[in-house]
Amino acid sequence: MLGPTTVFVVTITIIRSFQVFDSVEALTQGGPVKSTYVMMYAVYEKAIQQNLVGMGAAVTVLFLLFVMLLTTVQRWYTERKVHYS
Repeated sequence: MLGPTTVFVVTITIIRSFQVFDSVEALTQGGPVKSTYVMMYAVYEKAIQQNLVGMGAAVTVLFLLFVMLLTTVQRWYTERKVHYS
């Protein structure tokens, strides 16, 4: 009976895990030798710090497509195991 709720929670958790920005910016600014360099920090660095708004927008669109693909695959895989009856 918790199958649909589990699918929702796992989907939202995966999406949120890719959106980590504030911790990286506040603590490490990309870390030593870019060890904590994440996609959202790359968007910030390109669009805001380097003033390359087009490049930041392109990285954002690619990030969106990647997350949508990953979410679709994850939902397809987990919904095979969920029974709504």
